[in-house]
Amino acid sequence: MSGYNSVTRAHPYRLLGPGNQQNDTGLIYTPPSLRQVQAGGTPQSVVAALLEGLGLGSFELQNRSGSTGVLGIGVRLPNRLWIAGQWDDSETTAFSDDTADAQDTGTGDFALETTTVNDGFVVACREPFNILSIDVGTASTGTPVRALRYTNSAGDGWADAPANLFIQDGASGNVSITGTTVANEYLIAWDIFSDWGRVATGGLSGIPAGYYAVNVRAPTAPTIAAVADALAVGRLYHLVEGITDNTAVFRDFAGKDRRMPFGNGLVALFETANVGNRVSAEVRMLT
Repeated sequence: MSGYNSVTRAHPYRLLGPGNQQNDTGLIYTPPSLRQVQAGGTPQSVVAALLEGLGLGSFELQNRSGSTGVLGIGVRLPNRLWIAGQWDDSETTAFSDDTADAQDTGTGDFALETTTVNDGFVVACREPFNILSIDVGTASTGTPVRALRYTNSAGDGWADAPANLFIQDGASGNVSITGTTVANEYLIAWDIFSDWGRVATGGLSGIPAGYYAVNVRAPTAPTIAAVADALAVGRLYHLVEGITDNTAVFRDFAGKDRRMPFGNGLVALFETANVGNRVSAEVRMLT
């Protein structure tokens, strides 16, 4: 296709892979970067910022993992759009911002919960999102139960997410951050909630206004709380379940582009990681 970058590659990760939440290693396609002057330094430093906004002309995802699972394709959203922090359910101002730790490369510095019932974490983004990639440094122990909720349509409270999330790394209705899964990358993926509202003016329990927020809590607390090294946030525009082994998902948009605004990297989702999984895509920058 004219004007597109053709990408064909094996994809050994579930989404981004362990340790890649804050680098570009797990991306299927990395956009060009723009060199920017970082203000405030003496001397001023120059940083490279990836350009944003991708158009998808076609894609094919081939599941060769040996099992049936969820597949998807979309974009990583830039750090500038989202914040994250801890949720202390006993406090009136329950949210405490810890975005710096969620977005840095330090290890074991973003608490995902405590050993107290209903504590957890929050991720909030200026744009709707539907996948979280969590690089877990310390897995929880015990028999915790976790639940996902999102800001309601008015943005002044919470609505419970349906039990049938696409991926929740645990039994139905239970977001699991317990034990060991494939290479320590834990995923939560869902359909964009039809009644999802931005946090209302004045904020919500310390979460600033204007964000779409999700809250993962532990109604049954762990005995040892899980801790993450880093997080990443994404928007999957095509998300399908029940794809059997050695089956491909294909879509051609006939040159009309599946527009994916704000994305600063193309990502692919395979519920089960395998070096045999493959991705082909035609992608370009939006104009």
